[in-house]
Amino acid sequence: MLTRMLTFALLASFTLPAEAKTYALPAKSPAITLTIPDNWNVTAGKNEINSVASDGYLVVNVAYGDRSDLENLIKETRAYLKKGKVDLSVKPVAVTLDIGGTPARVQRYTTTAGSEKTIVDFVTVDASRDRVVLITIWGTKDERTANEATLSAVMNSIKLPADSGSAPSSFWSGGAAPMAEAPRMVDHSTNTASEVLCVAPKAPTPLRVPRNLFVTETAPGFGSYTSRTSNTFRKDERIFTYLEATGATLVPVEGDKRRFGYIVDVDVRNPEGDILWGKRAP
Repeated sequence: MLTRMLTFALLASFTLPAEAKTYALPAKSPAITLTIPDNWNVTAGKNEINSVASDGYLVVNVAYGDRSDLENLIKETRAYLKKGKVDLSVKPVAVTLDIGGTPARVQRYTTTAGSEKTIVDFVTVDASRDRVVLITIWGTKDERTANEATLSAVMNSIKLPADSGSAPSSFWSGGAAPMAEAPRMVDHSTNTASEVLCVAPKAPTPLRVPRNLFVTETAPGFGSYTSRTSNTFRKDERIFTYLEATGATLVPVEGDKRRFGYIVDVDVRNPEGDILWGKRAP
């Protein structure tokens, strides 16, 4: 799976250079998008994006899959790191961070790769109800600090199905955690891969609607849609919208299923603000 890996950090004040490209993973109905400078060495595959910073050292891998794929993604990543002589037998520290408005579960290993002191982060974040993203960050603290500005801008460019907010760059550059640490995990020499990213339950979040856009057809499910490239419609054309929310209350229904819903009021206005058509919920 891994040929190279991409590392990044996050700080809203940093911006990417004009010579940068945005990558979507996958190309249709992305689970994640991010922008990477052209002077980074990038390899984009079907299920992952690999990149190396311009100095040739700091590396990161971004991969996605169904929830059932997470254990295999972690196993493959750990196997690759071990080939690079990264010691993963140490106890990691578990932290929950905010990436694009979505809680991300981080396992940080402060360890060594051969004789070099190294920091490795395993980051998992829910991309939708059925998809998950695994971000692996690998480099020394000096490498992270040297690339802090660019890495922060790359991280800040990340878009997820629920996106707003950011996390401090000091953490990704190897600094202290921005919030209280969760209890340390047990020794991974006796763990299965699925146990690597176990963290405390998520705290309640306020209701937000971070994604609301025009699409080409009815979305078959959460996180599955095709964006419409224009907001101009013919007089007789149907308008399809796609909406995602975070913090909604899920109502139990039959079996182990959950559902939620919205009541929406609609106004169609001209440029002067006059209401041309409207509909109110009963």
